Amino acid sequence: MTSVYDVFMFAHENDPPRTVGELFGRYREVVLARVSPGTGRAYMVAWRRRVAPSFAVAELASLTTPHAAQDFVQWRGAYPTPADALSMLSALCRVAVQGGLIAKTT
Repeated sequence: MTSVYDVFMFAHENDPPRTVGELFGRYREVVLARVSPGTGRAYMVAWRRRVAPSFAVAELASLTTPHAAQDFVQWRGAYPTPADALSMLSALCRVAVQGGLIAKTT
């Protein structure tokens, strides 16, 4: 069985990430450096429980706001957990936009 961490390990370091999992693998430390340690821990739980199962293999080019919103409403759990997952995905997308990997939505 493939781990959610194995999904992004196959990308070559010089190639731009193609999937959300590859993006996470390459820029996780950037995202976590911008938040408090407690938020970082919550983001990692959110990645493992919600974001990776829904988006790790999703192509960056196909990621849309409605796609994320659709998954958000399906995530179960106490409110902070799905909200942390959405925040984690949003922070990861901000890094991708800043790096020119995906287009900014309006």
